[in-house]
Amino acid sequence: MVNALINIVVRAKRDADAVRAMLAKFYGSWRVSVSTLKGARGPRALEALEEAIRYDAYNIVLLGREDASLVEHESEFFPRAVLHVVPRSKVRNARILNLAKEFERARARYRTVVRWLDSGYLMGPGRGLRLVEDSNPAHDNFLVLGEEGHRALEVHLGPLGETPLLVRKFGGEHDVYSGPRKIGVLKIPDVGKVEGNRLEPVKPVDVRVEDVVRLNEDILRFHEKVSLNLLRGLKDDFDAFIVPWSGGKDSTVALVLALKALGARRLCAVYVDTGLDFPESAEYVKSVAKSLGVRLEVARAPVDAELRARGLPTHDNRWCTKLKIAALYAKVRELAPEGRVVVVVGDRDAESELRSRRPPVRGHEGITQVAPLKMWSASLVQLYLLREGIPFNPLYDMGFYRIGCYICPALRSWEVELIERARAAGRWAGLPHLDEFLELRKRYKEGGPQ
Repeated sequence: MVNALINIVVRAKRDADAVRAMLAKFYGSWRVSVSTLKGARGPRALEALEEAIRYDAYNIVLLGREDASLVEHESEFFPRAVLHVVPRSKVRNARILNLAKEFERARARYRTVVRWLDSGYLMGPGRGLRLVEDSNPAHDNFLVLGEEGHRALEVHLGPLGETPLLVRKFGGEHDVYSGPRKIGVLKIPDVGKVEGNRLEPVKPVDVRVEDVVRLNEDILRFHEKVSLNLLRGLKDDFDAFIVPWSGGKDSTVALVLALKALGARRLCAVYVDTGLDFPESAEYVKSVAKSLGVRLEVARAPVDAELRARGLPTHDNRWCTKLKIAALYAKVRELAPEGRVVVVVGDRDAESELRSRRPPVRGHEGITQVAPLKMWSASLVQLYLLREGIPFNPLYDMGFYRIGCYICPALRSWEVELIERARAAGRWAGLPHLDEFLELRKRYKEGGPQ
């Protein structure tokens, strides 16, 4: 049985009817539960809210302006619930499309809001100083943890202090925080030059990552509980569970959660080898799979062999992705020929609008997929790995945000800059097609063909 990932709470039955109509139109296969405060207002509304909240799901409390005062109590209910005001006197008065958009913004608050508490960042609308009050579904945030990546960032912004926080916004713009203050802005275009703008006279603050993990322990525990509940709801209906594992942080956390929820006996990780991966990724998955005691299979996608005939992939022609998906699904069907299999993916809402619209559990090419990290931010993923004592892929220490093939057109100007710096230092000598890729991106950077 698929457990509900999200529980929406509204004040009254007619509000619930409006929400159910919105869900039927835009989120028909999401299995979202809906609860009410049974019409309660004032002090009684807080008691009713406590009763309506589920402890194994994300609780999205949608309020009309008439009940906006309840938002003052959000810190008392987070991380179990986020409270969001719909810009109408009552929830049921909102147009159905607008109600869907408000639902998206409310969901985003679980991962986009950041507070400053004592000596670290608190990932969500809990206690503390308001640092990032954001509900834009397209935004994300992450921590700069590796020394090499930290130095690369300081090239553009100057001294930042230990463990800066980056908030990724539209158009490659990143707000950079050092402790409780915004210290600069980093602009990372897909193609072009990375630019940093330092805000003066903001002084850097050292933030100990150990303190950030400690401050977010309850939040991490809640996200873990909800994700495990989603996975365990599938346990009795399927025979095999497979995690596509790139060596990136998201798929690594998906693997750890699957291992906790389902056990190692029916679980298998699949690494898709394109022949054009950074060598660090292949070594990483082998090492971590061994330490976790997880079975690791390798699927071969002949991207390297096809490269000579097809040329480097581009944004408009990402032929390599089709080969990777085909190789993965061929391996999935080989490992589970009876078809009773779930593919556990590391997809997160913040990665793209397309992924944010996918249900937590869905069918894809005849195979069930589940995304236990949908509501997580990149920061929460990082902190979870630290909490669990799982090492990061060494590419993250270099400053990479995204892990993949080294000829991937989705690599932004930031990652390309890191690769160029590493190549100048003699790293990755002899990797096939890497210099060809860098030359192509150089032409793009200088205004050549896109």
